[in-house]
Parts: sequence; structure tokens; C-alpha cells
Amino acid sequence: MSTKDEKATKRKSFKAIRKKHIPIVSSMVFEQVLKKLNADISSGELKVCLGIYWPLPGEIDLRPLKKHLKIPLALPASQKDKSLSYHNWTNKALCKDFFNIPAPLQEPPINPFDIDLLLIPAISIDIYGFRLGYGG
Repeated sequence: MSTKDEKATKRKSFKAIRKKHIPIVSSMVFEQVLKKLNADISSGELKVCLGIYWPLPGEIDLRPLKKHLKIPLALPASQKDKSLSYHNWTNKALCKDFFNIPAPLQEPPINPFDIDLLLIPAISIDIYGFRLGYGG
């Protein structure tokens, strides 16, 4: 089996596992993330900007962090060339990016060095810390 086929098989398997367990653990994970981020903000480790994602089905929804944190949040925007840029998430209406995912496209892109932390979804992480994503 090729690496590409193996990854596709693992994606399918792990997505099924995640779909089964997300409803059970979602609120617990959110509360743990919120607690850790508030501690990092209090200690000064997180102070400029936090990048999150717009959740796809079966992913933890971190968007409510916007109401609970005292630092700016940024959302990604996909471009035609499949690149990503992050933009401050303000109270302005969101627009659809290249892949029709809501994004704050009316805001200028953020310099990557101005983002303290990115929280990025994964289908799985292996024992070496490598992320298995959607394969895009």
C-alpha cells in the first residue's frame, strides 16, 4: 500500500472515530483550552494574537473563545493557490474565502510573526508529533 493510500485509509478511520467521540468530549476540550489560554494570557506568554480555525463538521468549535478571551483572535482565509493568510477577526461581517469558508477578508493579512499561537485542527497526530490533516 502506498503512503498516499495509507494516509487516505487512516483519514477515513480516524474521522469515523472523531465523529463518534466529538459530541462527548467537545465541551470538556473547549473548557480545558480556555483554561490553558487564560493562564497563558495571565502569565504574558500569549499577548498579541491567537489564530484559530473555522470548524468543519466533527471538529471542536473554538469560535466562542472570541467572547471569553482578552486578546485578538484571527481566522484563516484560503486563496486560489491554496495558501492561507490570517486576518484579525473583528465584529465586521465575514466573507467567504476561496473554499467558501467564512473569513474576515475585509481586514488586512496579519504578519505571521504577530501571531503568538495557532490552534490548528487535525484528524490525528502520530507518536512523533506529525499531523494527519485532510490532505489538501
